Amino acid sequence: MKQTLIVCLVLFMFGCSQKKEMLSLKLIPVKQGEYWGYVDKDGKFVVNPQFKRAWTFAEGLALVENTEGKYGFIDEQGKLVISPIYKSALSFSEGLAPVVKDSEKIQYIDPSGKTALTLEEDIERAQGFHDGLALVEAGGKLLFIDKTGLRKFNCPFEDVNQFYDGLALISMKMKDSNKQGFIDKDGKIVINPQFDLASPFIEGIAAVKMDKKFGFIDKTGKIIINPQFDEVQIFGEGMAGVKQGELWGFIDKSGKFTINPQYKQVYPFTASGLAAVKSISNDKWGFIDREGKIKIEPQFERVTPFYDGVAVSTADKKYGLINTLGKYLVNPTFEDYEMEKETYSFDMKGVFSDFFSMSAVTNLLFKDWNTADFRGISKTTDYNKLQDKFPELTHTNYSGLYSFTKERNASLSLSSIHFNFANGFEQTAANGSKTYNDYLPLKTVTYYFYLEGKARDRSGEIMKALKDKWPSRFTTEPSDSNTYILNSSEYSVGIKQEGNLISLIVAFEKSALDFLRPLKIISTDTNDLFLTPDSAAKN
Repeated sequence: MKQTLIVCLVLFMFGCSQKKEMLSLKLIPVKQGEYWGYVDKDGKFVVNPQFKRAWTFAEGLALVENTEGKYGFIDEQGKLVISPIYKSALSFSEGLAPVVKDSEKIQYIDPSGKTALTLEEDIERAQGFHDGLALVEAGGKLLFIDKTGLRKFNCPFEDVNQFYDGLALISMKMKDSNKQGFIDKDGKIVINPQFDLASPFIEGIAAVKMDKKFGFIDKTGKIIINPQFDEVQIFGEGMAGVKQGELWGFIDKSGKFTINPQYKQVYPFTASGLAAVKSISNDKWGFIDREGKIKIEPQFERVTPFYDGVAVSTADKKYGLINTLGKYLVNPTFEDYEMEKETYSFDMKGVFSDFFSMSAVTNLLFKDWNTADFRGISKTTDYNKLQDKFPELTHTNYSGLYSFTKERNASLSLSSIHFNFANGFEQTAANGSKTYNDYLPLKTVTYYFYLEGKARDRSGEIMKALKDKWPSRFTTEPSDSNTYILNSSEYSVGIKQEGNLISLIVAFEKSALDFLRPLKIISTDTNDLFLTPDSAAKN
């Protein structure tokens, strides 16, 4: 049986530099056959394979996905402490984890599984907290919230990163290309966008690229190590891997080489005091200490950095676990492994909610349906009266008024209004000129609404949900699943959905809605077949 050992390392992939927070590998997620479980450092299963997916531990809990595609959390004893009831979730960060259930708002839970924060309905995507703030998306716009849910500031940038060391990396359009800079926790630009590439701040230093070379800046934006390298990594344990020409070495924070370029590839130093390096002599991986001395001879086809005293290594196309002495904790008997790389670059991942507010839909659709009139329009309303309500109305645009920015929310927006007057309103003379009878009343008025945001993805549910939401004084006629006809003593309303478009046709003559009514065969004579609207009014 093929076994896959997967260690989920959280790396910021700028080069191959490590994320500042260290991982816990006391229990290691592994895949055996079709399912995931957890082994200890001796390779013994502590949690038997039973999950569809499993992640490394963060803040004492590990995210798992069950075979039904639901997410929950286990503790370091392998006990399921937060039931798998979520359709999406992320690992814990700063004491909170973003989670979401089907058709519900995004929440943040604490390690006991209790809800600490429920986000507002228009927030459709959210990441974990970093430096006390979380990056979220609402209405297609990125913004930051604090742990109370307070919206701190919007992000009018091309892209934005999470906060590290008090600053967040942004990308802005500058002339013909994007440039990167940094904002503070008030959303103020503190380091102007001027770099072709940049990394988050780690240990008070960020890598930047200018004129095809990489260097480093401090938190004031001052260049402290001139751009001179072909590739770089973020500083880890006071040292950073840098590449000059074809070879990698390590520098300190003054920019001085502490280990001269001599390796084909390197990984950063971790708390173990070791860094993985790839030898140019045999193309194998080993480990060096901070003085550049070889501590584990180059012998592996692939390795990962050390976390919790454990690294994944490869020999003869087999994979196992080694300790910091290079001794096998688990012999290389696994056929494959994967390294999960969670990037905190400009990729807005996170949990996504498909929740939308049905009340936001009905509040616009059923706005001002009064007994005698619809939104102030009645069967006695003519063109002159309409102009009082719609000053932009003219004889040339009455068939379509557009732009109603105030009638818009996260779920619905009014696109246009179309008026249809009684016959004779518009007349054409023999010479082609047109005249208008401004005193003829309306026959119909049609409001066109478009579903927005998450409501667009749930359009099939809208009409079903509307059925019990309209004003009770209206009676209904039989109709299909995409059409409703409602009648009152003063007017009738046809509601029709076509994809993401919902039309409200208000008719002051009931027959004006015949085109929405089902057709009924009234004669079976094949030579004389007639169809007629089948309406409640006629039955």
